[in-house]
Amino acid sequence: MKIKVIEIIGKESFLIKSSELSANTDFYINREIIPNELKSQGITIKNNDVIEYLPKNKELIGYEKGIEFLTIDEYNSKPQNYSSESSEEKVLRAIANRKELEGFEPKYKEIDFENVEIEIYGNVQDTNSNFIHCGITGRWSTTPVVYTVNQNAIAVDEYKKLRSKYSSHATFEDLERNYIRFAKINGNYAFSDHSWLDEIRNEKIFISLEEATKHEKELRELVKKLALKKVFPEKINDNKKIILLSHLKAIKKAKTKSVMDEMLQILITDIQDYQKGIELKERT
Repeated sequence: MKIKVIEIIGKESFLIKSSELSANTDFYINREIIPNELKSQGITIKNNDVIEYLPKNKELIGYEKGIEFLTIDEYNSKPQNYSSESSEEKVLRAIANRKELEGFEPKYKEIDFENVEIEIYGNVQDTNSNFIHCGITGRWSTTPVVYTVNQNAIAVDEYKKLRSKYSSHATFEDLERNYIRFAKINGNYAFSDHSWLDEIRNEKIFISLEEATKHEKELRELVKKLALKKVFPEKINDNKKIILLSHLKAIKKAKTKSVMDEMLQILITDIQDYQKGIELKERT
């Protein structure tokens, strides 16, 4: 007999789905019977556990009466049945056989444990993520394991991480209904493309951990990219680039450290004023 199991990576064990253990067969692990209530839930075994079963169909090996024993062929060679159409000789022989075989009882082969072969057809493992759940599929699924990604929780978690990291650079407003769709950064909606926002409200399923992990990474990168556009809202325009470059060239030509320090301070103040102007523009 063979059953399919799911390997639990890193745990040196296997998961047996409920569909693999028939209620009509007595299964044993290390000679301890598996109760039917556990069969219906699925069980976990160690890779060094011995799983066996006891056959319920008895194997007939002959007939016995006391110390006398007849093989199946010997017993069947003495027919006991006859009909109204049977010859007198056949009737007399059947009657004699009945008398001769009276008291003989079937003898069955003693039932013994038989090994169960296991076949690994899938595996589960620690996802190393609070947002990816590994689940076992239904009875008839050809894919034994799936990975469910909680997309909304990932987006919210990434938003909170960004708020903590860049709180000194921008104002991150609290989320409405624990969802980033209406999140504002510096008073502006940071995530305005509703198509992908609606999609992440639902969990997404993958058949491999690699794909699920990749999707979490890509979603975090998208949230970060859109958020940072509001944290640092504009690129420096060409005119400003020219002014900043002239400042840097002048600093390079400074003849004394005190002059260089003074010119650096002018550059810093100029950049700060420019950033304040951008923030004012964003608010108006």
